[in-house]
Amino acid sequence: MQFPAPSAFAFEASGSTPHASKRTPAILVVDDDVAAGDALAFLLRGEGYAVVVTTDGEEGYRALQQRRFDAVLTDLAMPAGGRRWLARLRATWPAVPVVVVTALDTEASSFVTPYHLADAVLGKPVEAGVLLDVLKRVLTGARL
Repeated sequence: MQFPAPSAFAFEASGSTPHASKRTPAILVVDDDVAAGDALAFLLRGEGYAVVVTTDGEEGYRALQQRRFDAVLTDLAMPAGGRRWLARLRATWPAVPVVVVTALDTEASSFVTPYHLADAVLGKPVEAGVLLDVLKRVLTGARL
């Protein structure tokens, strides 16, 4: 599984945050690939989001118990059981928008979509602009 390094993201810094609220939206990133999680965090922080990165579903679950997050970006293919984590996440926090970012694009869609476990599924590597657009849309409740 390969994900672009932070310097590989091609995006323009707009100078403004992608949200209208005065409170900075908090995003939880869950990915067992540390480099991928760090790259997502780098991108999101550059756009003005508050970001917490965890490396598995159990850490992600604990983070959600301790803090309110406005959205979760998660991988699906994780050694500790990404599918189980995703089902538990949705069962416990059904209102939190979830975006799955995974190399298992086709398989993820067939697992996630019928059970409404995520608001969007994006394949790795994902273009920064696409990810930011999808995130902005799920944060505002727009249909994808």
